[in-house]
Amino acid sequence: MIVKDIVAGSLTGWGDTLYFLSSGLWKSDGTEAGTVKVSDVFVNGSLSLAGGMLYFEGWEEETGGELWRSDGTEAGTVLVRDIAPGPAYSFPRRFAEVGGILYFVAEDGTHGEELWKSDGTETGTVMVREIWPGGESHPSRLTQVGSALYFSAEDGAHGRELWRSDGTGAGTVLVADLHLGRGSSNPGPITGLGGVVFFSATTPSTGRELWMVPA
Repeated sequence: MIVKDIVAGSLTGWGDTLYFLSSGLWKSDGTEAGTVKVSDVFVNGSLSLAGGMLYFEGWEEETGGELWRSDGTEAGTVLVRDIAPGPAYSFPRRFAEVGGILYFVAEDGTHGEELWKSDGTETGTVMVREIWPGGESHPSRLTQVGSALYFSAEDGAHGRELWRSDGTGAGTVLVADLHLGRGSSNPGPITGLGGVVFFSATTPSTGRELWMVPA
């Protein structure tokens, strides 16, 4: 049956409540009366849960499209950090949670598209590492495996390959250069099972095949 006459996008369940986007952030307990707007902030993209908070890209004229969080209340729906200062957009996206920390991709207007993390506070929202200095590493396929984040990225020297991060700059490293040199193996999709990371990748000698590395 219809819960409410409303166009809903990016559905996310949190506890016993459904959160979704429709010209703002909404929540529903499955009844028409209990389907209400949480915040009028304009929301782009998708919703993601991390560390007991709901995260999304929210837009305001003064800050542009930036990282927001919500505890499910209007008062608790707030801007986390204006990553690209002023009305510029940082485009936070490709969210993944590892150990209660939100990992995502963003652009701060200086370093290009790089890997970021947030604990839900302004000071705790930082770039993890500038993987491609002077370029854009374009991290994608962010996937939690065990206590680490695995993803695909470029560093300007090795093409698009598999990377791993423990949330520190020093601990954000290339896992394997499968297509040697500047060629790209284009790893993905990525998943973990039994202490192993499985992913699809392409090399000149094998074509596109299934690969694995210890997590």
